[in-house]
Formats: sequence, structure tokens, C-alpha cells
Amino acid sequence: MTAKILMQIFGLFVLFIVSIRAEQCLPGPFRKNTSSPATDYAECNAWRSDTCCTATFTEILNKTQTREPHARGHCKNISKKCEKFLVEEECFYTCEPRLILWSHTKSSLNASAKGVPICGDYCDDWYEACKDDETCVKDWQVGSDYSNLSFTYTCPKDVACTTFKQMYGSGKELCNTWGQSFLYVDPKCPCSRMDRPIPGNVDETSTCSASSKMTLFSAFSLLILIGINHAQISRS
Repeated sequence: MTAKILMQIFGLFVLFIVSIRAEQCLPGPFRKNTSSPATDYAECNAWRSDTCCTATFTEILNKTQTREPHARGHCKNISKKCEKFLVEEECFYTCEPRLILWSHTKSSLNASAKGVPICGDYCDDWYEACKDDETCVKDWQVGSDYSNLSFTYTCPKDVACTTFKQMYGSGKELCNTWGQSFLYVDPKCPCSRMDRPIPGNVDETSTCSASSKMTLFSAFSLLILIGINHAQISRS
């Protein structure tokens, strides 16, 4: 295979990678217009290489770690193990560039994601970590009184607190009723976790039948095979 053909294959591979990356960010507070790398993030480090959230967001999140938001005014103090998942959810929802694929509310200022496929085992782990903690609303995104400046969730007046176990009862119910942003799916299907960027094989069309979708590696391998075949034809 000649160097020229290899360069052409590499160029096609680069174009393929660029084409599948959603650079536009979901509109909303503490989000950039387009994603970019970050070097000054205090939190959400899993998204440093390509992120939508601002440095200000990560600084505030690092300072509070949601201890203040989810503890002060929203029932009693959240446990450390539960807090970990709440921080991951904050990072995932604000920093993840590919959430634009699930954009639900069209707005120049704010938008929400709907039906992002989350691996069921992650939802189950989230539920297990938080089941003995307390909340006063089922849908935190619309049920709580929320402050964008301090990430503070406050219980509506005269609403009693109850445990996650009583409120949700399962990891599936927890993910599926968390603002309708997420969808509990079989972990064997293309799905994402909230502690890392969304995998390349997961998009708005993902279903269990899509588990055989072409990965970056398989796509690159295909391009190599095409190049080899082209070189053989050229020599014949």
C-alpha cells in the first residue's frame, strides 16, 4: 500500500470521526455554544477533552459537590455514596456535547434532553446508593424550587420528605422519572453511563437491534481493507 493511499485512508478516518461528533451544545445555563477541550476544570474531568460546560460551572460544583444544593433546604443531608451519583448526573447533563442529539425543547436560551439511553445497571447502582436518602419530589428538574446561581434545590411548601426507596422503588423508575431526560435500557443495548462521555455507538436512533452498529475501530478497519483492495487493483 502506497503512502498516498494510507494518507487518503487516514483523512477519511479523520473526517468520519469529526462527522459523528456533535459540536453544538444543548442550550442552557453554564453551557458553551459549542464544545471544546478544557484545561481549567475543577470537576467533571471525564469531559476535559471535549465539553460543553463552562469552567464556572465546574468551580461551583466543586465547591458545593451538591452537598449544599441537595442537603440545604432539600430534606436532610445526602450521603456521600448518593452524592457521587448526583454529581455525575450534574456533570453529564451539563457537560456532555452529544446530548444535543436528544434535544427536546427548542429554545435559544434553554433546552432539555429527552430519552437519553442510560444503561440499566448504572441506574440500579444509582438507586442502591441513594435508596435510604430522602427527597420530596419525584422529578427534581420541575418539582423542586431551583436556583441556577447556587445549584440549590428547595422543597415546595408543605411537601413532605420520603426516601428514594419509597419515592422510586427501583433504578428503572429513578432514571425514567428524573425529568424525563433519561431512559432505562438493558445494558446489553447501546447505552451510556453518567460518569463518562456518551459512547460513539449510542445516538438518538439506538435500539437493541442497533448493537451491531459500526464502531470507530471497525470503520477504520473497513477503510484499511478498501485501501488494500484499491492498491491490489491498481497493480493488476
